[in-house]
Amino acid sequence: MNPNGIALGRAFTREPDATIAAEILPITDSFEVVVEAKAGSTIHGYGAMFFTSIVIRDLTANGRITTVPATGFEGSMHTHAWPNENHQFVYTVPAANLVGRQDHVCQILTCLRVGLANPDVAFTISPFFILI
Repeated sequence: MNPNGIALGRAFTREPDATIAAEILPITDSFEVVVEAKAGSTIHGYGAMFFTSIVIRDLTANGRITTVPATGFEGSMHTHAWPNENHQFVYTVPAANLVGRQDHVCQILTCLRVGLANPDVAFTISPFFILI
């Protein structure tokens, strides 16, 4: 990776505190969305400002499922907000946000913006997953 570059590796769903991705999730339980990000050593080392955003699309209902945090993460690299060059941002999807979504097919879209002037931007899309 370029020392001044950024990248989003992948976005995936999993059961709370699990390490393995899950593409079939029950609507009766909360789940997590993990977004893997990488920053080059230089940009991370000088503490660049970053902002993340996430959208979970419910393709069946043509709607959006909200997460916690709802607006994403932001802060400076090389702090507790992004402590290492390789970092995972973890969002929670409460079970209360899944009511009435049984058998719905969904997908995650994420964005990372780094820097204030002439920002570097990265996007990633998850595999489809289904709520049962």
